[in-house]
Amino acid sequence: MNIIEISLYLRVSQKNLSNMYTKEMIQNNIVNNISWTIRSLEVLYSRQTTDEKENKGTKHQNSRGFNSTDSFILSSFSEQVRKRKQYGNPVLLSEKQLSICQKKLPKYWKQIQEEISLKQQGNQ
Repeated sequence: MNIIEISLYLRVSQKNLSNMYTKEMIQNNIVNNISWTIRSLEVLYSRQTTDEKENKGTKHQNSRGFNSTDSFILSSFSEQVRKRKQYGNPVLLSEKQLSICQKKLPKYWKQIQEEISLKQQGNQ
């Protein structure tokens, strides 16, 4: 391989590696990385429909956002995070709220994987 071929190979390899967010990686990051926990919460809330956000509930079986069991509490946490960010409050969630999110959010890994993929496609 010449230098141009090696350079091209490395770029393609790096792009392929960045697309490899597995179920386990996503779930592990949600549970062990507070930034991932918060961002996952925000991303999932953004996937709720407008009427679901208004009612803090799940009305549509569209495999987007939170399920009916989690929708009220996680929507409430999401709105709290948004307001606290807006006012520059560095404490976005309490330890207990974080713990609840870290227990509930890993099951939504596939939606997080979809959003990562969409974001990566937009950056190419």
